[in-house]
Amino acid sequence: MSITDKIKALLKNRVVPHAIIIESADAESAVRLITQAAVCSSADKPCGECEMCKKAADLNHADIKIYRGDGTAKPYPVDLIRDIRMDAFIKPNEAEKKVYVLDKADNMSPQAQNALLKVFEEPPEFAVFVITCKNKSTLLDTILSRAVIFSEYLDEKSDEKILLTAHKIVEAMVAPYELELLKLCYDLSSDKDALRNTLSELQNVFRNIYLEKSGVSTAVAVPQSSVLTVQNAVDAIDAAEQIKNAITRNANNSLNATRMCALLRAAVGK
Repeated sequence: MSITDKIKALLKNRVVPHAIIIESADAESAVRLITQAAVCSSADKPCGECEMCKKAADLNHADIKIYRGDGTAKPYPVDLIRDIRMDAFIKPNEAEKKVYVLDKADNMSPQAQNALLKVFEEPPEFAVFVITCKNKSTLLDTILSRAVIFSEYLDEKSDEKILLTAHKIVEAMVAPYELELLKLCYDLSSDKDALRNTLSELQNVFRNIYLEKSGVSTAVAVPQSSVLTVQNAVDAIDAAEQIKNAITRNANNSLNATRMCALLRAAVGK
């Protein structure tokens, strides 16, 4: 399924998330679809026919602001992000929503991302942020965890076995006893790449839980979300990131798998 197909599936719920990240070499069509949906004045968004949609298609809408990374080391200076953050609290001119597109944000500095995080955490209800990048790993996990992510590489990186293992791990995390989680983690201890990929997929699962608990439809059901909190999701994402960092440092993989079990259980209060 293409990125635009995934976005269309999400928009069927008539909900435009406040923060969207598109990981793609060419995100133009996806961005246009989201911006049209955000400002569309019809019930079925985007209709493509109303004045708002037409202005969005022509990139000539007062409530759509597009910023483009220019390939330099710091294409998004902190002062620019602060200006965007302040502007985000000013009500829209014409539409119900205001859209801020930060295109090619791969080289955005951690300082600029932290400045953006402040409005990501508590955005005004009418603001929508769309970030495009070629590699989402260049973005801080605190940014990733608060956005709906669409990736053209997801199917390549996450095969069915990894996805199934990630969901089994979530189920085991909330179980009364830790034996099943220990077994799942142990099975990953002999394969560093499988462990890293499973951790990445596990973060995707908990991002969906975070968004669902925050009232944002993700079109992805996670049964265990009913017994988890927003904080559980954030802590689990952070726990997975800690283990991924340990893998990068070439820490012992058996110890990584064992520590993974302990950190994940702790993240959900077990």
